[in-house]
Amino acid sequence: QNIPIAWPLLACTVPRSFDYIAVMCFGDCDGCCTFPHGKLSIWATVCTIAAYILAINASAGCFFVKADIGTTESFFDGDALLKGIGIGLFAYSDPLEHLKGNTGLQYCEYWDKDTLDEFADAAFTAARAAAVAANFSIGVSMIVCILMSCMTFGRWCRQITSALLFIGFLCESLTFLIFASDKGCRDLDCRFSIGAGLAIGACVMALLSALIFAQIGDGDATAFSSGAPAAQATVPAGTVTVEEILESDGTKKTIKTTTHADGSKTVEETVEKPIVSAIPAN
Repeated sequence: QNIPIAWPLLACTVPRSFDYIAVMCFGDCDGCCTFPHGKLSIWATVCTIAAYILAINASAGCFFVKADIGTTESFFDGDALLKGIGIGLFAYSDPLEHLKGNTGLQYCEYWDKDTLDEFADAAFTAARAAAVAANFSIGVSMIVCILMSCMTFGRWCRQITSALLFIGFLCESLTFLIFASDKGCRDLDCRFSIGAGLAIGACVMALLSALIFAQIGDGDATAFSSGAPAAQATVPAGTVTVEEILESDGTKKTIKTTTHADGSKTVEETVEKPIVSAIPAN
């Protein structure tokens, strides 16, 4: 069989591309919970985890909005008026359990294809797609934040993560398109419920995390490590420092350090031993 000429080229370039991305994006692990990027990375991690938890719960529940539904005029079977039934992006409150007074999250039913085709329109479908995109964007950013507790990340990688968080904020905001749904909300007079409140919280946390992430600087491996050495003052180019050490046997050690313009240093060390007289004392 003939092997396309591009395959060997891809076999050589793709692994190298991944290696280049890995080198440019993040460094080695400096130890658990060292937070080499400083305190801002801690706040970004907290906000991103909070945004992800809020976004997941907002989209997974069946009480994003509440509505009063007459079952004879809807996709539900029966002839009763359901007041305050829960409608979510991916689930709805079970009508039979709702009639019995059971309105907890454990009585949610996921949308099946037939029911969803009858109920959902373009706005409702767009809200569902936005929720998936928001959960993905914020989730990937959360993983980066967790890894940042022990690893240093390059500037462009941090900028991409900040952009992902902002995209997550925009997508989570678009979940409120459910209120523009003709079949879902306009005809049923939907009201805010716990899911919509969680979505607002997720928007706030995602936006706050994106702004914090954009301010995170380059990593310092000793920022939060225990027993980290004290920061040393920057020495100007051309500076000569001399250190003299006198040992217990009288030996004098002189260390001369010269700092050059390119940042390199030249160290000269001289040792002067004491002169011992050969003439014995009387």
